[in-house]
Amino acid sequence: MSYVSITCDGKMYWGVGIDEDIIKSSINALVVAVNQLPSIESNDTIIDERMVEIQNYIQANYKTITLDELAEHCHLSEQYISKYIKDKSGKTFVEIVRNIRMKKARTLLKNGNMTIESIASSVGYQNVEHFSRLFKKKYNMSWQLNIASKAKLPPGEAVSEQLASLGLKPEDLDLVLFTHLDVDHASGAKLVRGAKRFLAAEDELKAAAGSDIRYNRRLWDGLPLEPLFFKNTGLGPEGRSLDWFGDGSVRFIDVSGHSAGTTGVLITRNDRFVFITSDACYNRASWENQKVPGLM
Repeated sequence: MSYVSITCDGKMYWGVGIDEDIIKSSINALVVAVNQLPSIESNDTIIDERMVEIQNYIQANYKTITLDELAEHCHLSEQYISKYIKDKSGKTFVEIVRNIRMKKARTLLKNGNMTIESIASSVGYQNVEHFSRLFKKKYNMSWQLNIASKAKLPPGEAVSEQLASLGLKPEDLDLVLFTHLDVDHASGAKLVRGAKRFLAAEDELKAAAGSDIRYNRRLWDGLPLEPLFFKNTGLGPEGRSLDWFGDGSVRFIDVSGHSAGTTGVLITRNDRFVFITSDACYNRASWENQKVPGLM
């Protein structure tokens, strides 16, 4: 068996043969193929440039663009350009336009200075309900929860920034406990992805695995989230807790109600204690005077 090679523009191309005639044929075929490379590469460049042109035109006209308009702009038939876009991008024309609109809408929602009607209209939807359905399908949450899950914190208030102010890194944390997994409480989870362990109540994890729009599993996707199993101890409103160290210094308390597995933390030292909880009341009067909120 013999190998032949041809070098063209600094690249080496190989052929193989087992007798004189096949070797000659291999050389001839290799020469022909190498000579055709410039025209093949040129054709690929043209195709790529066409796709770039299509993408740029869609980006510039995403609010009102139609397939018919795009086909006319590119001097192609609707059927051809539809198939071409699908073959090159893996997405349909409708999917591409919808993705652009949803990303634009999410940016506007984050800025927080426009009504939902104005946002829907500005990205090409006159029907707010239709826009809402598409947004939820795209991001697995309503636009209202999307706003809630994007907390606007002052500089230095993010969990990673607060750790840094104490001279700590996420990797220094032995455990991160989620009191519950609502979007507005779990949105910063990946800022501490370097922590050693992550914990949430078993019932909370079961609830989050369902379709309730209050949860967005993407917020903790990739984190090794473990279930916390309470024991029947008689402690707390549900009579269930877990003594983490076994010495009574740190106990996780089942305070479910706001969510299926809301968890509080009772820290005790020298006969004094601090109880850490979340979403338990609306203001100071709630716990000082037992004042409940009115209808909302």
